[in-house]
Amino acid sequence: MNTNTKGPFQLFYEHIYVIVLVTAVAVISAYFVTGSITPQYRSQARTYLPNATDTVSLTSEAGNVPNSPLLPTANPDFQSSLLGVLNAADTRILVASNVPERDSEWLKKNVEFKIDRYNLITITAFDPEPKMALKVANEYLRAFTNKIDDTTKQRADGRQATFAAGITTSSKELKGLEAGRLDFMREHGAIDFTSELAELNSRQIEYQNRITSNITTLAGLVAQRITMQSLLEARPETAETSSTLVNNPLLEELKRNLSTANRERVGLALQFTPNHPDVIAKEKEIDSIGAEIALMEEIVRGSSTLGPDALHEDLQTRLVDLDLRVAALTKQGELYEDVLETTKARRLELSLLQVELEAMDARINNVRQTLTNYRDRKAELDIYLSRNPTFLLTPELPVEAAMPYLPILWVNLLVAAILGLSISIVLVLIMAQANASQEKNLW
Repeated sequence: MNTNTKGPFQLFYEHIYVIVLVTAVAVISAYFVTGSITPQYRSQARTYLPNATDTVSLTSEAGNVPNSPLLPTANPDFQSSLLGVLNAADTRILVASNVPERDSEWLKKNVEFKIDRYNLITITAFDPEPKMALKVANEYLRAFTNKIDDTTKQRADGRQATFAAGITTSSKELKGLEAGRLDFMREHGAIDFTSELAELNSRQIEYQNRITSNITTLAGLVAQRITMQSLLEARPETAETSSTLVNNPLLEELKRNLSTANRERVGLALQFTPNHPDVIAKEKEIDSIGAEIALMEEIVRGSSTLGPDALHEDLQTRLVDLDLRVAALTKQGELYEDVLETTKARRLELSLLQVELEAMDARINNVRQTLTNYRDRKAELDIYLSRNPTFLLTPELPVEAAMPYLPILWVNLLVAAILGLSISIVLVLIMAQANASQEKNLW
């Protein structure tokens, strides 16, 4: 059997009544259903947490001069935390207490919070009454802002109290340390250890130079004494003060003997030859007497008087003077060393006292700096709290809706028409398939 297959347009044309009927029913139903729905009005507020903190500083202008606009923060952790505060049960209960017409459960279902594409926190309230939607949105915005600000102000108040307690404690500690420093200075009888240390340092250098010079001088005196001692030992203790000189009688006798010997040699020369033993012996006698005469002085010391040697006495006097100078320098060196040791001991004592005093001064400076920091921070907090600051900025306040947000009639009718067309097309296809199956079963 040949079957005539119909196209979709022909099929829909043959069943146009079904499509029109179903679509009309859907649109009419949507119209009546929309009319029966209670209108919902929407009121929306937008707020945000700035990406920079507005600070006040008394010590630096860096925190006082704005260097960038206060734009919404893009930190997801901050945004999630803020949404958590908005969705908290205590926030909802606080709003419900200020809006007695709406309970907490109703607020939970009809108020929504989210972060829009501009990183703004949106608070959207839905309500059948536009004034009530506006009131709920305002209350949520106020409660949210106050909760953030109050929490922060409580923390600031706590820090302010901490700084005030720190100021009191540091002031007492500073007074005690300054009194202790004054007692320390009085106990050791000093006003300025630095000046006294400088003076002791100069004194120590002076006595060290004196000791060095004394050692050098003493070494020179010891060497001079050794030389003088050797000169003294080489000099006799006594010397002649007067003496007389006389002719030497032995020399006169030897001259007479020489004259006699010469005469005898002349006599022998007349009697004997030069080689005669008597002549030779006489010549030897003459030579011996001449040698003795040559050794004799014509004038000899007669009588002399001895007395103390003047140079010996001068050397002895100078040696005694050197001994006295050596003893004096030795004693002076001992005194210098004693004074130097005393100076070193006092300098060491003052150095230790200076270290202790510097430790006190450092402690006082630290406490004074801490006290200044406490006062600066407290003053900054006083200024901060006097400004009544807010952390959230609200670029869009909620307003009363002029027309309902839901339902939207034309949207519902359009959806109903599309839905009716879809259902009618499916229904036509089902009917065509059923007719085809029935015809096939008949054959």
